[in-house]
Amino acid sequence: KPSTISVHLVAGKAYAEGLERYRRELYFNNKDKNEALELAILATIKAYGPFTANDWKKSWLSVCEAVVYYADRYEKSAENFWPFRLEGIPTVEISMAMPLDIVNPDTGEPIIYVGRADQIVTDNSSGLLYLEDDKTVSELGQSFPRKHINDGQFLGYTYMTRKEYDIDVRGVLIRAACFYANRIDGDQVLHTYSDRQLSDWYNS
Repeated sequence: KPSTISVHLVAGKAYAEGLERYRRELYFNNKDKNEALELAILATIKAYGPFTANDWKKSWLSVCEAVVYYADRYEKSAENFWPFRLEGIPTVEISMAMPLDIVNPDTGEPIIYVGRADQIVTDNSSGLLYLEDDKTVSELGQSFPRKHINDGQFLGYTYMTRKEYDIDVRGVLIRAACFYANRIDGDQVLHTYSDRQLSDWYNS
């Protein structure tokens, strides 16, 4: 593949494909963890494709290890955040759209704001709902918990989920997989947004 293709984009896409397959097998097809993980690894390898990474920390093997890390760390039997079920169906890999109060000058139609969430989860300790977003990063550090605290993407997705779909999500749960030279690590952070923050986002 041409060297102009970003290894970060390839690895991120493969990681997302692997986690999507893992969740679908686990929550929709009732596979056990090992079966779901095996299919997720195959999906990860397929999504990574024949690309040759110039950063070996994000090789196809490292991405597969990150998927395994996720499955081990957030195993549903010990997990505090469970997929929210809407009419009995897990809200996993959901696409969203919302017409804005802004008109396209060429068509006269409202501009459509779109987004996609990895899942909506219930915080079992509080009963509150949150969007969940998976990320791949090169480092965590002390700045990670604050990095996305006022991220417009997550404010927008939270606003859209509440206004357009009447699902009372309170913010976002961000889970990061970090690719180090000799291991995969990770962390998660929960951001809760006030009504004022969401209103300010929409009116900004």
